[in-house]
Amino acid sequence: MKMISNRQTVPNWGKCVLIILVMAMVFAVFTEPAFAKKKHKHHMVKSKSGIYTVEKCRSCGKKKIYLKKSIPSYWSKNIVNALKKANRRAYMPGYVFVTDPHWDMSAKHSPAIASYLTKKMNYRFAVCGGDVIATHQKSRSAAISELNRFYNKFTVPVLSVEGNHDNNKNSNTKKSSYLSSGEVADIINSRAPEGMFMDLNGDITFIDDTENNVRYITFLFDDTAYVSDDVVNYINELVCELDDSWDVVLFSHAYWHYKRPGKKCVPVKYGKDLARKLLEIQNHSVANIALWHVGHIHRDQHEYLKNADGTQLLVVSTNCDSCEKSKKWGGLNMKKGTHNEQVLEIVQLDKESKTVYMTRVGAGKSRVFTAPRKQISEDHPEDEL
Repeated sequence: MKMISNRQTVPNWGKCVLIILVMAMVFAVFTEPAFAKKKHKHHMVKSKSGIYTVEKCRSCGKKKIYLKKSIPSYWSKNIVNALKKANRRAYMPGYVFVTDPHWDMSAKHSPAIASYLTKKMNYRFAVCGGDVIATHQKSRSAAISELNRFYNKFTVPVLSVEGNHDNNKNSNTKKSSYLSSGEVADIINSRAPEGMFMDLNGDITFIDDTENNVRYITFLFDDTAYVSDDVVNYINELVCELDDSWDVVLFSHAYWHYKRPGKKCVPVKYGKDLARKLLEIQNHSVANIALWHVGHIHRDQHEYLKNADGTQLLVVSTNCDSCEKSKKWGGLNMKKGTHNEQVLEIVQLDKESKTVYMTRVGAGKSRVFTAPRKQISEDHPEDEL
């Protein structure tokens, strides 16, 4: 007679754990390649190009781009993208433009960025539209130091104009701290490009791009002083001596009027007369004034000045390079610690189509303008001069 046992079988937990561990090891071995792809370790190799340090993985080719200490790394993507756009038109003549840096209120990176962009685009010089000084300095030596601190940051030649703050007279009653136009001219032209000519005590300068037949002319006009007949006559000579294969770009700090937010157009003293004279030069010359590029108003703005016979002149202003000054005057909403903290432009001239391309670096948007010397449509309804 068989006896039936009521004893239940107790599982061997040690064996179970061992089996699980073995299965996990087998799974890991057979699936290692898949995991390796997901957890790939980059073996980065450093190389330097200009102000960039580039790290590239030897196995997968992934790149990381860093900038030198003079430019924060958060500018990298913006600069790379701007250069990609501008390089599509690398055959066109041009320059890098910055204006109204107001140095003691600035993030102070624009000279290094402008220098790098100028080198990458193979331009001879960068251009500064004036107003390096922000608030008036207590002494002449302090004002001179402020100007020198800005220009000494450039590693390329700079074509410059004097702004209304740069003589240290703005909101300043201490006459002993004022700088003369000649003194300012000596400082801002301390990094002048080779081949630049200066005359009338620094009130006018010019330089030729003989490869592309473009003449760049700067003249002193900051909306507070009358532009002398000598300066206007000199501009007339410089433009009219050129043949029809040449284009001209004018630079001054201000232009004939500006529009403040919420207000009507406010004429600047003497400016309307200047605009009329420049239009006369545009009318009777065979060379074309492609652009009058200015700053001063701390905003992106453009205007087609024209006279009764349809002759026109494109005037473009570029936003202030300083966060605090831009916001105060109703310009772009700029933010320090981002690439929106400053404003620069890569300007290119299409001589065939009479088109001006302005690729924005920093805060704001890129812009394109057609600039024929004669009005060909009713798209620009500004008042005649």
